[in-house]
Amino acid sequence: MRITSLTLRNLGRHQGATWELDPGMTVFRGPNESGKSTVGRALELVLTRSATSTAPDLESLRTWGTAPGSAPTVAIEFTWDEEDGSLHRGLLAKAFGGATGTTMLELDGSIVTDQAKAEEALAELSGVPTEGFLRSTASVRQTELAGLQRDEAALRDRLTATMSGADRSTARARRQLEAALAELAPRNGGPGRMGTAADVVADAERRLAIGEDGLARLERDRETHTAAKERRSDAESALTERRAQLEKARQAERLHAERDDAQARFDRYTEAIALRDELAELDATHPSPMPLARLRPAVERLRTLDTRIATLEEMLASEVHVDFELPPEAKWKPQSRLGLGMVALGILAAVGGVAAAVAATISAGFVIAAIGAALAVLGLVLHLLALRQRSAGKATRQMRDEEVTRRLRGRSDLEEELTRDRNEQTAVLADLELPGTAEAEERLAAETTHVARIDNGRARLSGLIGDEQPDTLPSKRVNYLPAP
Repeated sequence: MRITSLTLRNLGRHQGATWELDPGMTVFRGPNESGKSTVGRALELVLTRSATSTAPDLESLRTWGTAPGSAPTVAIEFTWDEEDGSLHRGLLAKAFGGATGTTMLELDGSIVTDQAKAEEALAELSGVPTEGFLRSTASVRQTELAGLQRDEAALRDRLTATMSGADRSTARARRQLEAALAELAPRNGGPGRMGTAADVVADAERRLAIGEDGLARLERDRETHTAAKERRSDAESALTERRAQLEKARQAERLHAERDDAQARFDRYTEAIALRDELAELDATHPSPMPLARLRPAVERLRTLDTRIATLEEMLASEVHVDFELPPEAKWKPQSRLGLGMVALGILAAVGGVAAAVAATISAGFVIAAIGAALAVLGLVLHLLALRQRSAGKATRQMRDEEVTRRLRGRSDLEEELTRDRNEQTAVLADLELPGTAEAEERLAAETTHVARIDNGRARLSGLIGDEQPDTLPSKRVNYLPAP
């Protein structure tokens, strides 16, 4: 019997769900409290529990928030094979409603609603008579995993029982029984195995009669019988002696093996004691007073500081030096003064020319006024150009001052960072009680090699004595002193 479809209604977290189960293994995967265990419980209920059961665990499985009359329902579709190889299909649906629960079993179109007949037919098809039988052969619960993981054979047996199924085991046992009965029954007019066994018994009885006749003849021959007894006694004596020799040989072999084992144990304990003493000496002679767990980060920090100090020193060495020089005399002042003079002269000439023209004292007064105006305009242009040069020079000086300030500030930050790194380097070296990084590197290498030797020795010691205490090795070695 193989389940091909599973439908749940109002059961646990599944208010309505259907799964199509493909041939082979089906795995339900999900987080905790997602309803995986409810699926396994639903299979147990539909295969083994009566729909009219009033057990309290059924009420606890009802989906929260459903109406009181909504009974938990489980339905499965399945197939099964007959002995002739034909495939049949069926449907089973159970509504667990207590006294009003219903069962419907459909087998190849034939519907059975009587619960007793349906349960009987289902048990015959599935081979699962009770819920306990199903749990012991076709399921592994989460609470059993811890025990099964410790016992691989039990886990393999449970998985074999789960995959095989009770129905196939029952059918196989039935076929074996029928085959055995067929072999015992007479075939083709022959006696069969039972008849053959009867013939064997009759032949044995005949041979027993012949043996008894021979014994009677032997008893009648007294002399032959006495000689046979004497030879038997001699043979038993020889056999007893040989058995004693064999036992002594076995005991000697056992003692030899025990001696070799004692010698091996003695040598192993001797090596373990020497290794224990070597480890004790190594533990007392660390090249570094600081543990390796603290020494390694300290040396790594020294490496970082050395790199940073070298980088900062190189940056400071390559920094451009700033020379403070007085700016040259600005060239715009003479030009400005010349422009202002030309403006003043032009204005005077223009005013004088206009006045002369008005007074008619000079006939060329307007020409002089025009020349004076042109001279004033030219002077004004020169003055404006001088002011522009002054603005440009002022901006240049401001940019230069800012650049000087920036470079001085950057250099100050670099020097401050260099000072901090050197102070930290000095503090780390003082903590290590070493003069420089090279000595710290040498100490780290020596301590690393020393700790590696200790770890290797402890691993060898563990391989020699296992969980035994090293302090008990001398007393145990005495128990395995080789015999002189």
